[in-house]
Amino acid sequence: EDELKELRRKAEILAQLCEMSAALATVYDTAAILDYATEVVMRSIPADCCAALVRDPCGDPKPVSIRFRNPDSGAIKESTISRTAVRTAMEKRVMLSSTDVPHDLDLQVSQSAVMQGIRSLACAPLVGHEDVHGALYVDRRDVLETFTEVDTQLLAAVAAQAATALEAANARERINREQSARAAFARFMPEHIIKELLENPQKFQLGGTNRRVTVLFCDVRGFTTLSENESPQEVVSMLNEFFTLMAGVVFRHHTLPPAERRRCPAKRRRGSRSWTT
Repeated sequence: EDELKELRRKAEILAQLCEMSAALATVYDTAAILDYATEVVMRSIPADCCAALVRDPCGDPKPVSIRFRNPDSGAIKESTISRTAVRTAMEKRVMLSSTDVPHDLDLQVSQSAVMQGIRSLACAPLVGHEDVHGALYVDRRDVLETFTEVDTQLLAAVAAQAATALEAANARERINREQSARAAFARFMPEHIIKELLENPQKFQLGGTNRRVTVLFCDVRGFTTLSENESPQEVVSMLNEFFTLMAGVVFRHHTLPPAERRRCPAKRRRGSRSWTT
């Protein structure tokens, strides 16, 4: 009877994981993904508290979704979470669990966590392909009740699903950001500059860098008279068309073979302040 009960629970867990995978396939919001993960955990694991945390820019875990078995515990909020356990799981990229938090010498949780009544806990890191996005944390306050091996396995499986969904959300955000950047800069920058900007944004800093470049100065004949007689919309439309054509020509000639560059040294026109190559 016990084996049958265990098999039924595992079947329910598999069903919930399949449901979670299908539900998160089209979700690209971090908060929504982690909120769904904590909901699945609280439905399947007898935890008193479940929290999903993400790494902030400083590297510290920040709670995004927190659920409590007892609604009155919500007033305590994230102060109930053992940050030591979360940081350890994220740094070591391993499942962390303890059935006796106050006396677990390896865990070394803070005294405040013990005073809050945490007796057992488990924490699974949200491990992506390149980095750890955060962690999924659960704990219990009952001295006689601890997490089973099946509980920790489920927590690890939900964490893996959530990490995959976060990876997809980050990839989608990166693609959208690149598309927006290309649309914004494509008219003013050549493709190789845009690619470099997207792949290595840290290289572009205020102040610039010293480079030897060629600059084209161009004057539109009769532009003052034209802008006086035409509407602003007509002037902008004309300039957009002009810049599009001119930028296309410049972009096509932005690189010359080194040998050809050596054969075309920079020369200064007589009576002019412009330089040509």
